[in-house]
Amino acid sequence: MLTSDNRALARESAVKSMVLLRNEGVLPLQTGIRIGIAGTLASDKSEMTGTWAIRAVGEDCISIADAFEARGINIICITDTKDIHFNEVDVYIVAAGERKSQSGEAASRSDIGLQPEESQIIDILLSTGKPVIVVLFNG
Repeated sequence: MLTSDNRALARESAVKSMVLLRNEGVLPLQTGIRIGIAGTLASDKSEMTGTWAIRAVGEDCISIADAFEARGINIICITDTKDIHFNEVDVYIVAAGERKSQSGEAASRSDIGLQPEESQIIDILLSTGKPVIVVLFNG
């Protein structure tokens, strides 16, 4: 159960476990920019817990898209490559990687690469010339 103490511990654990692999001047994001968010993991609350959160309730979680909206930051959700708004977005964020069913006991994968559709959306967004931030979810 996500009591306030448990939520604080989960937040602390998340902060301590994040790794910035590379930053080419895009982060931190500037205020007032227009953000496009892509990837099925960007708005799926139940995927925020990961594999080992057996009794977690997905609706208690906050997705990446929810977090932006809670802070009053307008985003454009991209659910299909037809939704790419080249002129309306300053930076793209892609949530990619393993869903919780793809990791853990008896669910490990031999290929830890991105799914083809994730690679495709990243390639399309990179072709716009706009900065692309990839948030990787891994077990």
